[in-house]
Amino acid sequence: MTKILTTGSAGILGSAILRNLNNRYIFLNLINKKKINIKYNQTKTNIFNKKKIDKLIKGYRPEIILHCAAITNIESCEKYKKKFKKINYDLTKILVNLCKKNNIRFIFISTDQVYSKNYYQTEKSLINCYNYYTKTKFFSEKYIQNNLKNFLILRTNFFGKSKVKSRLSFSDFIISNLMKKKKIYLFDDVIFNPINIDNFCKAISYLIDKNIRGLYNIGSYPATSKYKFGIKISKKLNLNSKLIISDSLLKRKNLSDRPLDMRMSLSGIKKIIKDKNFFNLNKNLSLLKN
Repeated sequence: MTKILTTGSAGILGSAILRNLNNRYIFLNLINKKKINIKYNQTKTNIFNKKKIDKLIKGYRPEIILHCAAITNIESCEKYKKKFKKINYDLTKILVNLCKKNNIRFIFISTDQVYSKNYYQTEKSLINCYNYYTKTKFFSEKYIQNNLKNFLILRTNFFGKSKVKSRLSFSDFIISNLMKKKKIYLFDDVIFNPINIDNFCKAISYLIDKNIRGLYNIGSYPATSKYKFGIKISKKLNLNSKLIISDSLLKRKNLSDRPLDMRMSLSGIKKIIKDKNFFNLNKNLSLLKN
């Protein structure tokens, strides 16, 4: 079984990867602070200490480093740039350099926030970094591409059930409020095409097994606004859609800059994963019933 060293296993995505793929690979989870409540192998170390991680790599000998750790809160990234640069960019550089030194494959989870045009954008489309979070992701991508050959970068946006008590996914936020009969306000002018987190984990596994390299968008079709996404979820789970109120990002002057249209073209990934249902938004939403 392939050995994978992971970061970010305490987060929504990292924990989902362990939950979905633990029977397929041998994971060792790199923990920076306190150990997390998971049954999988984990080791606590200073993740910013290159020598300590290098020593760990030489002992564990992973074939892949799967880098999920990041701070995704846009407002926090704008406010504490130095702190989050260390996590979102500097840590990536450390891991990339160690992969280069030890001949290890590197997998990096990026974001759809690099896109901002009113059409489905390919991996070759022009990039717009509206906020500091997006900058840390994009500069991480460039550093990876400039220093490694054996890498996989996945630009995505995911939804689904979070197993992290302190963190809700976007779909969790919608569902939990509707179940409590609370009104929520969702942007009707922000467009995206997210994928269910369990499907995303399956995609990662498939790409690992096929030894796929490069930069790929992973999402679903068709794209939708966040408001309509909420409506779709409410209907799928028989919740009260009247509690969802249409809102506009352009009217929210208290928020950091964000792109309005993050539609990703999936033409590249669909040449590799050829199951049409895999990228169907309705099929991805149906997984929420589980």
